Amino acid sequence: MRQPKNVARVFATLVAAATLASGCNGKGLFGAALASDHQAHRKTLVVGARPSSALVVVEGPSGRPSAVAVTDLLAATVRPHETVTVLTPGGKVLLASTTPGALSELGPTPPKPLAKDATTFLVGQHNSEVANYQKHLESDRLRLQARLHAEMQAWVANVAHRLANQAPGGSASAVGVGPALDKAESIFASLQEAGVDTGHREVVAVLAPAGGRPPAITPQLLGATVVVAAFSGGLNDQAFWQQDLLQAGAARAVVLVDGLGSQLGPTVQAGLDGAMVVSLSLSVNFGLGQTSLSQLAKANLAKAIAYLKEHPGATAWIYGYTDALGTVATNEILSQERAAEVKAYLTRDGIAASRLRAVGFGEADPVAPETPHGQPLDRRVVLVVDPG
Repeated sequence: MRQPKNVARVFATLVAAATLASGCNGKGLFGAALASDHQAHRKTLVVGARPSSALVVVEGPSGRPSAVAVTDLLAATVRPHETVTVLTPGGKVLLASTTPGALSELGPTPPKPLAKDATTFLVGQHNSEVANYQKHLESDRLRLQARLHAEMQAWVANVAHRLANQAPGGSASAVGVGPALDKAESIFASLQEAGVDTGHREVVAVLAPAGGRPPAITPQLLGATVVVAAFSGGLNDQAFWQQDLLQAGAARAVVLVDGLGSQLGPTVQAGLDGAMVVSLSLSVNFGLGQTSLSQLAKANLAKAIAYLKEHPGATAWIYGYTDALGTVATNEILSQERAAEVKAYLTRDGIAASRLRAVGFGEADPVAPETPHGQPLDRRVVLVVDPG
């Protein structure tokens, strides 16, 4: 009868020894299971996890400047999981590509849970381990973000090279952009048929079309956002374009005149996020070094004031600009003063200041050559009215 007791005693001793050997590092008889359970708590780091989106860019007048404008727009708005197509105004595909997707990897192993009866020393040690873990977690996340950024930049560089070697696509003013808008609609429809869920994160960016009424557009834009940039028409022309684009099925229509180049990127980004407003632009010009409003400027502002009064939920951004005469610092101040003067004029006519935002951009985004004939066009304030 002694032998079974001895066997039991030996087995119990082995179990106890194994348990002691495992200790806090989990490397004893049951160490593999303990380590495996602990590893399961590692976080998966993900960067660039955006929903799918689609961007169609319709080039402006033919030639390399148009390719550069398209490349600049893509560089400013590129995001993961995006289908990008560049078209001529006549609907010819110059480029079709998809941006890199999100990146992911397992993060560092987190510290083991602290025992309820841990001593003050162990609590301090655990806090140090947690801080070190969080430091490594953030370091890994930043490294992953840098890698994604590099992949996106490489994608843009490849696109720039391909566009630079494309044959000119023809004049937008001669062809019109109707065929390109129809082609954009078919691209979005094809994505839906392929099971790519872009939702309302679809944007058509039309660069530098002619003024006047837009071409005949069938109502098949499927709720996309249409952004018209460097528009050369007047206020009525802008209203016609917005009206016709919305009637053609666009969920949002934004028409930006020359001088609002800095707003193109953010406007397209908002559309790719699925959040966009209808905007109407209005330009007001100033004399050399002046901030006072001319009678013509006041007449133009009367249209914006009437609209803001008719639409109490509408708001307006006021962007001030200058020519390149003078220093950068003085021009920034002058542009801000011009924007502030327009804001003050609107508030004196009953528009609440809370509905207006005034920003100065100095000599940025010139709309004309730096000559005595071109400089007056750069002394301007541009309003972007959001109906809300």
